[in-house]
Amino acid sequence: MDAANARADGEQDFFNHLSKEEIGLIVSDAASGNIDAKYFYANYLASMNPNGAAEGEAIRAAAAAAGHPSAEYDMCLTESLTQDKPPSMSSCLSAALDGNPNAQVWMGLALSVGMFGLKEDVSAALGWYRMAAFQGDTLALSTVGDQYSSGTGVQKDDALAIHYWERAASQDSAAALRQLGRAYALGWGVPVDLEKAKSYFTRASDFGDGASQYYLGLLYRVTGSLQSAYVMQTLALKTVEAGEIRDGVVKQRIELQSMLLPEQVRKSVKIAKSWRKKTPKPAPFIGGTDLIKRLQRELNKRGFGAGDEDGIAGGATVKAYRQYADVLHVPNAPFDRPAIYYIAYRLNLYGKAQLSQPSIPAPVVASQEVPSQPAPDVSDKQAPKSDVVSTGSGFVVDHKGHVVTNAHVAKGCSSIGIIDQQGNKIAAKTIKVSEFSDLALLQSDSLKDTASVSFRVGDPIKLGESVVVFGFPLTGTLSDHGNLTVGNLAALSGLRDDPGMLQISAPVQPGNSGGPVLDSHGRLMGVVVAKLNAIAVANVTDDIPQNVNFAIKSSVLENFLQASDIEYETDGQATKELPITDLASLAQHVTVRIECHGPS
Repeated sequence: MDAANARADGEQDFFNHLSKEEIGLIVSDAASGNIDAKYFYANYLASMNPNGAAEGEAIRAAAAAAGHPSAEYDMCLTESLTQDKPPSMSSCLSAALDGNPNAQVWMGLALSVGMFGLKEDVSAALGWYRMAAFQGDTLALSTVGDQYSSGTGVQKDDALAIHYWERAASQDSAAALRQLGRAYALGWGVPVDLEKAKSYFTRASDFGDGASQYYLGLLYRVTGSLQSAYVMQTLALKTVEAGEIRDGVVKQRIELQSMLLPEQVRKSVKIAKSWRKKTPKPAPFIGGTDLIKRLQRELNKRGFGAGDEDGIAGGATVKAYRQYADVLHVPNAPFDRPAIYYIAYRLNLYGKAQLSQPSIPAPVVASQEVPSQPAPDVSDKQAPKSDVVSTGSGFVVDHKGHVVTNAHVAKGCSSIGIIDQQGNKIAAKTIKVSEFSDLALLQSDSLKDTASVSFRVGDPIKLGESVVVFGFPLTGTLSDHGNLTVGNLAALSGLRDDPGMLQISAPVQPGNSGGPVLDSHGRLMGVVVAKLNAIAVANVTDDIPQNVNFAIKSSVLENFLQASDIEYETDGQATKELPITDLASLAQHVTVRIECHGPS
């Protein structure tokens, strides 16, 4: 509570330093549709105006609707914690898909225990936790380590568990420090080293972790330091809640007390009373890859040298951020809220919620993990009048004309065109793009009531299953009517054990991206996303890999579609495999060619 009060005081201090003129400008920009201004002003009202709660929430909701990931996460919390009925989770999904790590952890938690109407799915939970861990979220790092250690939702791997725990421990995670202490005490993937174990337990116990105090007491007893052991068990008695460990604490204290002199017991109790809990260093600010990428891009454009635009807030990014803050007369600006959202507003990261229609359609940029500007309203039978700069594949997911493809297929397009199976060139609107998931949602009225794919659900995927891939690779070289390849499910995860991906052996080529991966019953298993760069691998390994290709799992796509309120068909456990000719016909009817058009 003290930390929360201190944070609230710090936010109020920051807001108090803004002049009335600055607040007035922020209010004006928020009213004109500036998303960054909306979100910052909503936070201002929440902190500074007790009577502005309703107005602030309305403004926050508007920023969330416009695709601001942090606003989406705030709405996620509101939906999850204040409603009497189970929330829709739409804001949580949107924020998580848009790269907000807090929302990704929230989704992981909901899936790991089956909250808010979601079915328990520990593998899917791990996928969300790993996304947040990649961005450096402390809780996610510790949790992923736990799941690799226990083999929950993934193959047990002690070495990876140690890796994630060490990253979390570097951010003063008491839970991760405790697990590292246990690993070195018991030899989980590392040689037994009681001194290292003692060091990790000591750090965790300094932060008030009762379980670590208990384990440290056991180590002291094993190594003969009985009085130190009694001190730790006395501390643990105050911090450990009822349960198995507390029973152990009580037992240890009774046994140790019988081994010590009365004076030693009195001295130990006195030492325990004088103990003071240490405060861990503040967790690093993690606003999501989308926010940080935009921050880096805008700082680099202004010459502040924020480093690679990778969505990771490294030293160069923070330094450039503070240099820019100095220019804005915000000295020593913390890399945290609300300062970072003020800087975002001044950089105009997200722009306006509603842009006037330009003479040339606004590009659909895959890094914009927000609903993108629709393509111009062209008759469905009229091809967009611009040059084709790249092509890909996509497939129909419902009877309302919605089509899924990869975000990188839709990237940088002034408009999107679709070629259906009859060879008709039709226009499509871009509904939503998520670079984080590499998925894009399109829509064309001409595809309403046409055949759509059915998603495989309730039937666990198995290594070695047969798969087929359909798409439009090497346009102009191979068949204009599509290309079918067959293979097997080579791995249940992707590069670096990514749980959101599948590895397939079915051959793919440029142009297959965004196409469907179907099982032997014709159900959707994934979305083709990439093939391993054989030449690059050969340069390193002197060996050319064959048919190492990857697909986004259909469960990731389901989350993406749910966030967009798209209803899709599902197919449970199937009983009969289809002949390859029937699979080809089914795939051909649901798959379309995507054309990315540049300015004419």
